Amino acid sequence: MGKQSRQLGEGLRSLLTRIIKKFTIITSSSRSGQDVHAFVRVLTSMNKLDRVAEEVVKFDEVKQVCFLAGQCGVALIVRVPSVEALNEFIREKLADIEGVTGIETCIILQELKRVLEI
Repeated sequence: MGKQSRQLGEGLRSLLTRIIKKFTIITSSSRSGQDVHAFVRVLTSMNKLDRVAEEVVKFDEVKQVCFLAGQCGVALIVRVPSVEALNEFIREKLADIEGVTGIETCIILQELKRVLEI
């Protein structure tokens, strides 16, 4: 058993140094205390887009930020403990950012597929 463990350790170490560039951990949302996930589209004028993006990336609740083509603004994926926390985040943080002209929120009810890049 000890020899197999050493061999496994050496193989893993080899993978870590030569092949694996990044690890990703996906937590169980029900156990991590972050039970509400939402897509949030933040509308803004084109001349305020960069400024709004600079602000939203600072929030711990925001897990992903993407610029959208056309007049769509910025898309966020947000994780919070509750619907009340989502409401508070939108009203007290997002809505106060200079340049935000609108906010559209879609709560994720069920995740059907997630593909992770390796």
